[in-house]
Amino acid sequence: QLPTMVIRNGVAPKSFDKILLPIDDTIETRQKVPFTAELAKNFDAKIIVQTIYPTPDAQTKNKVKAYQDQVTEYLDKEKITYEVKEYEGGIVKNVLECAREYDVDLIAVMAEEERTLSSFVLGTNVMELTRKSNVPTLCIHQQNIYRVSDVFHHQSYPNG
Repeated sequence: QLPTMVIRNGVAPKSFDKILLPIDDTIETRQKVPFTAELAKNFDAKIIVQTIYPTPDAQTKNKVKAYQDQVTEYLDKEKITYEVKEYEGGIVKNVLECAREYDVDLIAVMAEEERTLSSFVLGTNVMELTRKSNVPTLCIHQQNIYRVSDVFHHQSYPNG
């Protein structure tokens, strides 16, 4: 599936100068990085890598920090300007706070699709985010196997 942009207020910016890229503890969170990086290149945009620690336990923090390191390594390799900001707590609250604080033009998220009897629907975090956000949200659909840099290779994705 192709990425989908949700524009709540009906008007998207003509350019994307700052893109918010939240990174959480889900394995899929890194799937949005290559597309977001390519978008940043095309618009000469800065990426705000927002590392969100949903819980204070050390194991979760270590996992999210490792994801953050992989993302920044990838952005360095692609020569994309970025800044890292760390938050702790609820994902939607923190994404909205960071979006306001850094006056971003776009938020890149995973679509968090949930299967229902009749169709796919967006997960609750994304639905809440798109309902409350004043900036466009780029929803990137999860892939079972995705082709990205070796930086994002993981055991559960045998083809990297």
